Amino acid sequence: KARYLGIIKKKRRVRRLNDRKFVFDWDASEDTSNDYNALYKERHQVQFFGRGHIAGIDIKAQKKDHSKFYGNLLEKRRSELEKEQEKLRLRKVKKKEDKQK
Repeated sequence: KARYLGIIKKKRRVRRLNDRKFVFDWDASEDTSNDYNALYKERHQVQFFGRGHIAGIDIKAQKKDHSKFYGNLLEKRRSELEKEQEKLRLRKVKKKEDKQK
C-alpha cells in the first residue's frame, strides 16, 4: 500500500497571522523623526474645506473650529470697503429684527 500511494510526506505547518505576535513596546523618547524632519515639528491641520469630519472627535467642536478658521481666513481677505458693507448689512438686519419685536 505504501508503495502504491507513495511515501507519506510530512505536512508543512501553515503559519497563520495570529501566530505571529509583534510586541509594540514604543517609548516616546525613542522617536527620532522629530530630530530629522521639520515637518514633524509643525503639524499641519487636516482641512476638509467644510466637507468632512475626523472620526472620534465631537462634530460640533469640529464645526466650531472650522467656522472660526474660515471666518479668520475671510477676515484677512476682505478689503476695507467690504468690511464697511458688512457692517451696514448687519445694522440693517438688526433694525429689521428690532421692528419685528
